[in-house]
Amino acid sequence: MANFKTTITRSNTELSAKQRIQLKDTADAISLNEVTKEGAFILTPVVWAKLHVSLETDATTKEYDQIVIVGDDDQKYCTGSDSFIRAFIDICEEMEDETGEDWAVKVFRLPSKNFSGDFITCTIV
Repeated sequence: MANFKTTITRSNTELSAKQRIQLKDTADAISLNEVTKEGAFILTPVVWAKLHVSLETDATTKEYDQIVIVGDDDQKYCTGSDSFIRAFIDICEEMEDETGEDWAVKVFRLPSKNFSGDFITCTIV
């Protein structure tokens, strides 16, 4: 039997219990991996949280990070892409103290130089 635990390790705001529960449940979130297959995507983040997921089975333990972002369209988006998570958090840290300046991120794919296929990243717009 699997033991599944999700913990919020970081967020852009103080979260209520209801918000924490909503953000940890990614079942209704749209995968940024899927959205970007059709091309670049503009996302205006309202609330975001970085999650740490631990999945223990009888044979193995798998741990990974995800990010969940609620956009200005009230939709949840998520990905486990390390390159996206790093780029997104870097942008958020820089914009954290800016007031009055609207911003969004363009989410897109780039070809990997080290592996076959693409990776997901973002840039500020």
